[in-house]
Amino acid sequence: PAAPATPPQAAGPAEGLPVLPEAQPQTGGLFDLPSPPKKDEEGGLFDLAPPPPAAPGQPTGWAQGGVAADAAQQREDALNAREAELQRREAELKKREQMEERERRLLLPGGKRKNWPRCYPLLYHNIQEDIPEANQPMVKAGYWCWCLTCAGYVWNFATVACASATGRYSFWEFLLCAMATGFGVPLSWHMWYQGLYKAAQTNGGVFAYVNFFINFLFHCAWAFLVFISPPIVGSMNGGLLPMAQFFSQGGAGYLFGLMALLNTLDWGAVCALSLYTLRWAFFTFRVAGGVVAVQQHGAMFARGASVFGQPATSANPFAAPQPPPAQP
Repeated sequence: PAAPATPPQAAGPAEGLPVLPEAQPQTGGLFDLPSPPKKDEEGGLFDLAPPPPAAPGQPTGWAQGGVAADAAQQREDALNAREAELQRREAELKKREQMEERERRLLLPGGKRKNWPRCYPLLYHNIQEDIPEANQPMVKAGYWCWCLTCAGYVWNFATVACASATGRYSFWEFLLCAMATGFGVPLSWHMWYQGLYKAAQTNGGVFAYVNFFINFLFHCAWAFLVFISPPIVGSMNGGLLPMAQFFSQGGAGYLFGLMALLNTLDWGAVCALSLYTLRWAFFTFRVAGGVVAVQQHGAMFARGASVFGQPATSANPFAAPQPPPAQP
């Protein structure tokens, strides 16, 4: 039998050549990546610490996150409620300051409050408290007379303004009517109505009633002038005579005539109520002893004139004149 073949053996180094050391892997090259970090035995390098165990009775997991959300919502609701409460208190404080400012504005030096007109108080007016009960009807009649007078001023201006737009009044007539309306309303309040208001508070006060009579006579004359509206002195008004002229023109004159008719009726009512108020005031003045007081004041003026070297013809200037003495 054939002999078993022997395995080939690696060829050894050639005889006579130097033996080179075995090649080793190079580390730390320019393009070599750092080796990944090693892991410890318990876990990874970046593993977080395990959460602490939950206390007995507290929710864990998703239930614990829901409780945190509910707590945050409760805090937000509490902040919103507190903010709403602060806003409510701020609104109440602002409202209280506005009321105090309004009270300071309405308070008069004498301790009274402005109460007229009711929509926007500018003046003090209280017949029930200020006027004696016996004189209240007289003052109420004067008050309604003043209200009709104000309405007459406004409607008279409206009539003249509308007619001026069509050339039936001149510019100067329109301007005079506007001035009469602008000054007439406040002056009528302060001059003759407040004069009657103050005179009714007294028991026949001489100076108060005399002041009222003087101013009220001017008012009566003006009311009669507007009612008639004569061509020269009353041409800036729309009373009786302009009404007839408007109706005679036809066309748009009928509209102006109707406005002038309403104006005439208003000022006619003012004239009638003014005469009624004047008669009532004079009756009250005479009953309260005002006429006698005027005579006494006249005697005092006569004595004062005699002191300054001017002899008085009579101790009472309101008495009837005495006949001259008979010549011998």
